Amino acid sequence: MIDISDISQSPFILGGAAFSGDGGGYSFGNIEKNVIEKIVRQSIGDGVCGVDLAPIYGFSQAEKNIGALPKVVKDKLFLTSKSGVTWHSNKRVNMTNSPDVTKKMLEQSLRDLKVDSIDCYFIHWPDNKVDIRRPMEVLSRKKEKGDIRHIGLCNTTKEDYLLASEIEQISIIQNEHNLFNNSTSKDLEDLIIQNKIPIWGWGTLDKGIISGRVTLDRKFEKNDCRSWAPWWKKSNKNQKIKIIEKVF
Repeated sequence: MIDISDISQSPFILGGAAFSGDGGGYSFGNIEKNVIEKIVRQSIGDGVCGVDLAPIYGFSQAEKNIGALPKVVKDKLFLTSKSGVTWHSNKRVNMTNSPDVTKKMLEQSLRDLKVDSIDCYFIHWPDNKVDIRRPMEVLSRKKEKGDIRHIGLCNTTKEDYLLASEIEQISIIQNEHNLFNNSTSKDLEDLIIQNKIPIWGWGTLDKGIISGRVTLDRKFEKNDCRSWAPWWKKSNKNQKIKIIEKVF
C-alpha cells in the first residue's frame, strides 16, 4: 500500500487523462490497454508511484482502464480520483459539488477502479452554488468508513480551502502549475507552506507544449480533446509553441 509519505519522495505522478483512449471527453487520443499497463509498470520501476484520475477523463474510461490492471500493479500505486465534473446523458459537461453527486461519483469510481478504497479523493473545482462544506461532509463520512484515505482540493482558492478545513483535514492541494501558468494565489500558497500541505501541479507540460511534442503543424486525433476543445483553440498556444521551439 502506497501512502502519502511515499508520494512526497517522488516528484512525478502520472496524469490519468492520457489513459482515456477512445472514451472521449477530456482525452488525449487512442491508446491500447496493453500499452497502458506497460507505461504504468515502467513508471513504477522509474519511481513514479501514483496515477491522478477523474471521471471526466474519457467519460470514466481512464478509471476503467486503470481498474483493469492486475491488483499487484494497482497495489503499488497511489490512486486518486475526483468529484464535481460529471455529464448529462448527451455527454454535455455538468459541474456541481452537490453532496448527492459527490457521493454518487465516488461510489462509481470505486466500482470502475475495482478497489475498496481510493487513496486521495479530490473536489475537482469550486462551485459557487454549493458551499464546499456540504460535499466535504460526505467525504468525511466516506473517509471514516474507509472508502477514501485522504481528501484533496483541486483548482481551489483560499476561501474554499478555509471552509473545507472546518470539516476535515486537507491532505493535498492540486492546481495548475507549469512554465506558463500558475493558478495558486499567493495567499493560498502562504497557507500551503504554513500548514505543510503537499501541492501537486497539473498541466505540468501544458498539454504537451512544454515537452516539444506539440508543434504548429501537428494534427490531433478525433478522440484527442486538443482537436476540438474551445479552450485549446482560444489559448495562446501558438505563441507558447514558438517559445518552446526556440529551446528545442
